[in-house]
Amino acid sequence: EALEPFGAKTVAKRDGAAGLVHRVAAPFTPEEAFDAGIVQCPGGHWLAFHGMLHHREDLACALNIEPSRARGLADSSLFAWAWERWREDVGIQAEGDFAAVVWDPARRVLTALCSPLSSQPLYFALSSQRAVVASTPRAADSGRASTTLTWPAL
Repeated sequence: EALEPFGAKTVAKRDGAAGLVHRVAAPFTPEEAFDAGIVQCPGGHWLAFHGMLHHREDLACALNIEPSRARGLADSSLFAWAWERWREDVGIQAEGDFAAVVWDPARRVLTALCSPLSSQPLYFALSSQRAVVASTPRAADSGRASTTLTWPAL
């Protein structure tokens, strides 16, 4: 409900009590043309990613992904592979300007993180009934109390 004012260009994934919503923007880089906004990580986690990765070839090499295959992956998909490898340390390994939220349905753990020098802040609001993590204070306001997240991961 918090993102209703932003229009119909949203992608959503609901998993029991958790839900991820990503507003789809026009592609800025060639890789963003493939971006679905919310992707499932190889290990079953769900990832909402916003931003862009730098040095994609180096990251793909560290993940043992062939360069030709990496060129066809959106930043969100490449980040999903990096998440599976490094978990909360992914922000140290993956360079760029990004924010991400990862839902682990098996452990029922929500992780929010931004790159160390990110221009993509995250805001969160907590209440007795829900936790909201968003890229704008307005979207986080559905929780009625927002705070900015900064590095490292929450």
